[in-house]
Amino acid sequence: MMAWIFIFILSVFCCVNSSYSYQFANSLDQQRNSLRIVALHIRSEIQYRFATTHVTSSILNEDLEDRETIFDVTLPEAAFISNFSLEIMGKRYIGEIKDKETAKKQYDQARQRGQSAGHVGMKPRDTNKFKVAINVAALSEVTFYLTYNEILQRRRGSYDHTIYINPRQIVDDFRIEVYIQESREITLLRVPPLRNDILSNYNTAVRNRYAVVDRTSPTSAFIRYNPSREDQIRASMHGLSGLFIVEYDVDRKLDAGDVLIVDGFFVHFFAPTGLHRMARRILFFILDKDNMVQ
Repeated sequence: MMAWIFIFILSVFCCVNSSYSYQFANSLDQQRNSLRIVALHIRSEIQYRFATTHVTSSILNEDLEDRETIFDVTLPEAAFISNFSLEIMGKRYIGEIKDKETAKKQYDQARQRGQSAGHVGMKPRDTNKFKVAINVAALSEVTFYLTYNEILQRRRGSYDHTIYINPRQIVDDFRIEVYIQESREITLLRVPPLRNDILSNYNTAVRNRYAVVDRTSPTSAFIRYNPSREDQIRASMHGLSGLFIVEYDVDRKLDAGDVLIVDGFFVHFFAPTGLHRMARRILFFILDKDNMVQ
């Protein structure tokens, strides 16, 4: 399997695989005191069941030497990456695609020079999990920006938007914001407590007490999750860990559903209520009037 790698050139080299996510797990325990996540912001914009998630994370190396940290990164299975970049000393660096061997060589050279660098390796058997190695120069701060997209799937009676979080430390500036805009009325909206990936069953009556839900209109909503430092410590001295999930559903009548068309692509949402489980055969008939063959 070909591994796609992004390289950041100048004083920074960063090698990144073409798919990324968002669970951070610092596996170098001895470096936690010198490497600190000073800010972790996640913003999701859901429009008509299509989610765009922006992740911004700033890491500060408070040591007099460069330090490397390892992250485990998890992405929702149906998601894909649309942007990844680094910012150092106020300048943004966009990735260039390199082959795996070249990327690893440049990363190792950057580490030897004490420069900020990052390398992301892919686990072939689990395509939504990646190992991210970040080398942060002495007394410097690195901010990385990640954007990924996904079409939400309706399961167990609702559309689920899941964000994996696991910084493995207390983060002073930590927040998650989710904006929802739908074409139909939102009939169900709930934010359960953080869940373990293994545990699928939970009490739907229990709500996430740190999440604030604002129903701005019948078709839109805003969710803000902003636990304080003390809230995170109460959960664990190692910080928060789990799945932040927003579940919602829209008004589903006995009609043909919604067809959304954007930039020449379309998606058809069809989930009528009141029908019994039955065998299904779905046919799409697409008529292109501009390219009809006589």
